[in-house]
Amino acid sequence: MKFTTVSTPLHRIKTDMLVIPIFRGEKIKGGPFRRFDDEIGGVISEAIASEGFTGKARESFVIFAPPGAKARRVVLAGLGKKKELSAEKIRMAAGAAGKAVSPGKDRNMALAARRFPELEPFDCARAFAEGLGLSTYKFLEHKTSNNKKPPLKNLTLVVEDKSAAANWRSGAEEGWIFVEATNYARDLCNHPSNVVTPTTLARKAREIAAKYRLKCSILSEADAKRLGMGAFLSVAKGSDEPAKFITLEYAPRGARQTVVLVGKGITFDSGGISLKPGAGMEAMKTDMAGAAAALASILGAARLKVDKRVIMLIAAAENMPGGHATKPGDIVKSMGGKTIEVINTEAEGRLVLIDALKYAERYQPDAVLDFATLTGACGVALGPYYSGLLGNNQKLIDTVKKAAEKAGDNLWQLPLSDDYRELMKSDVADLKNTSGARAGGTITAAAFLSEFTGKYAWAHIDIAPTAFIEKPWPYIGKGATGVPVRTVLNFLKYYEPPKRARART
Repeated sequence: MKFTTVSTPLHRIKTDMLVIPIFRGEKIKGGPFRRFDDEIGGVISEAIASEGFTGKARESFVIFAPPGAKARRVVLAGLGKKKELSAEKIRMAAGAAGKAVSPGKDRNMALAARRFPELEPFDCARAFAEGLGLSTYKFLEHKTSNNKKPPLKNLTLVVEDKSAAANWRSGAEEGWIFVEATNYARDLCNHPSNVVTPTTLARKAREIAAKYRLKCSILSEADAKRLGMGAFLSVAKGSDEPAKFITLEYAPRGARQTVVLVGKGITFDSGGISLKPGAGMEAMKTDMAGAAAALASILGAARLKVDKRVIMLIAAAENMPGGHATKPGDIVKSMGGKTIEVINTEAEGRLVLIDALKYAERYQPDAVLDFATLTGACGVALGPYYSGLLGNNQKLIDTVKKAAEKAGDNLWQLPLSDDYRELMKSDVADLKNTSGARAGGTITAAAFLSEFTGKYAWAHIDIAPTAFIEKPWPYIGKGATGVPVRTVLNFLKYYEPPKRARART
């Protein structure tokens, strides 16, 4: 996407789509778009008066080829109530406009970049770019037709104040980096599991490393065995697909803080011997959404040139019910030496994560963030709009919340205490991989993970409810969402983790 800024009167802007953000109940006569409305014969005010457009959030209205305008179409995008304006409302307005984009026909868009005293131009532009890029995303890789239409290519920001033009453009450019990173994760998740395997994820990591000059290491199953990653390898035993332990390192000169990103990389989850029901099992191709988010986040960090050292770790495997598969009741030894009784092989994500979380210690991190489609219980607790957030350091959790708020992601903190850790104790091993009870499943899973995170500040994001959606969100359509990539990028660029804090919540 190419971004340009101009100060040309709106009626002289030649474009496929001219987007005009409008507040709910806003009057055009005497307002910021009076001159434009007059130049095109009062079409906008007439549409508002007679066609039912109110300007509420998520609402849009399309006017075709208005007389006096060089734009092929004018799109009114609702901002909602003026007193409730936020970056998220701008994303929603951009999403509403994005839904009006016709692939192949619309190559150019212009935005009436109006001034809002409540928000900086940079933030407005970034939010609009995010809402636009996320709403126009389509996954057509495996379609044999209708997948060659060229996408939207140019966005012209029509600014009133020339002194703010640079901020509008740089905000849009940063927002587009967030978009492309998020959509990278969405692509990986939308692919089927015969395309995205552990080997595929390893290849993607190498591609990112080569392009952005990152350090990359791919550990084989033999390497992982030498390191004692018995929990991770126990998940991979039933599959013919070889497991991979993937690391990427972004280390800018002068970086004073280290953040480790850990992604759950189960490229297909059949449940193993504890086989899942057949209905809906095809969605288990998305059980690597945490890994996709981790890859996308370090890619975005490199493009944003964040000032922190960022390490990415992915334990990638398939969970299949083969003849060599781990059985319920088996005991495995983790990298840290702790033994785990496998009560249920469907609770495999936590087994691959604990070896990655232990491996993270070697980097002496200031903070570790992990992302995983870990528990169906999280969706039961929070529904399809919130991800669960837990951890061992409240300062870190609060910082992640701020980053999520800036991104427009929804996170909800759940409690984590020693009472839940007691539920994960085994009679025959140090721990068991599930409590065996339905109640509090998201918390007991995090309690299990917490046994391997005592040497650093850690936050866990359970994205099981939000990684893949059936009902569209305001600016994200059905399918993979890329959550929580934008939260992570905001965290890495704009916030500071606590320095090697150890305190538990």
